[in-house]
Amino acid sequence: MNSIDKLVIAWAFWVVFAGFFHKFTPGSGPVYALGTVYNATVPYFLFRIWCRSRQDLEFMICAIAVILVPVAIAMWIEQTTMHNIFAIFGGVSETPMIREGRVRASGPFAHPILAGSVGATCLPLIAFIWKSHRALSILGILSCFTMVLASASSGPLMSLIFGIFALCIWRFRSITKYSTRGFIVVYILLSFVMKQPPYYLIGRIDLTGGSTGWHRSYLIDMFIVHFHEWWAFGTDRTKHWVPLITGPTPEHTDITNAYIGYAVVAGLPALLIFLAILWRAFSWVGIAALDRTDLSSHDRFATWCLGSALFAHATTMLSVVYFDQTLVFLWATIAIISSFHSIPHQQYQVVRLLRYPHSGLIQTITKQAET
Repeated sequence: MNSIDKLVIAWAFWVVFAGFFHKFTPGSGPVYALGTVYNATVPYFLFRIWCRSRQDLEFMICAIAVILVPVAIAMWIEQTTMHNIFAIFGGVSETPMIREGRVRASGPFAHPILAGSVGATCLPLIAFIWKSHRALSILGILSCFTMVLASASSGPLMSLIFGIFALCIWRFRSITKYSTRGFIVVYILLSFVMKQPPYYLIGRIDLTGGSTGWHRSYLIDMFIVHFHEWWAFGTDRTKHWVPLITGPTPEHTDITNAYIGYAVVAGLPALLIFLAILWRAFSWVGIAALDRTDLSSHDRFATWCLGSALFAHATTMLSVVYFDQTLVFLWATIAIISSFHSIPHQQYQVVRLLRYPHSGLIQTITKQAET
């Protein structure tokens, strides 16, 4: 058990606890909270247990690259024929969405943005197998681009750009030590020179036409203004935040921000714990890539690819709430980073045991082995 494991458990307990302070209605209450926890903790701990080495990671990425090929082809067919072949299984619409004259394919996912986001966030992972499985890597990367373009959404395209950017600074990774401080300084400077808060820059991003970036910026504004309504345990009503936009239930507006979504479900503690999980994961990626000189270059690059994928997820969640199988990709990435951090510690215990066979550590490991 490492600190991310404990944070995930703490987050899960708080979300369920906060659910008892909501109405017992669909989309709210403890049943909904249990579903939220289930969708996050099950993928996390399964991947935490099963993916525990670079070989496991490589096998998983190869599997993802193979799986995305037919999904990308189906999304391309959906965009050209305006028919979603996955509708035969149910759960998704047979006719794709159309905005500003552009067909937005979703494939087996619940929304085009989520479909494109999966392609965008998987590309940094598939880059890891470029040297070992070149042909499969090329197929996977082409599939990722196809999914992003077929979704016809600005969010996935921006996530793709952020993911590629994170990969490209691998050779200049030492500068990431100062990136957080630099971001804070830039944000403060923008606050002085802009008439509106810097997060309204999201509203200016429109790469595909018909983007609703302004709504996302305004939602953040209202989220801050109505802090008193949600900070403790979340809230059952957000419709008055953005009245013109209808959400999944009559009481809610369209929450297009995953961070705000977690706060609405379980308040400020849930949001802070989730941010702590991301912060811890990013810090471990930095430690592995910059400070772990005992790791091979290939292992460090594997961790960097995971961090690049997580960075793409973190930016994607500013514009969408994960509510379908996309959650598996997010929590799997966090889980594998967590596992990769724990493996060197376990190896250190074995080395220490070999060096100091008469220490008390041998009794501890013997008890663990017996258990």
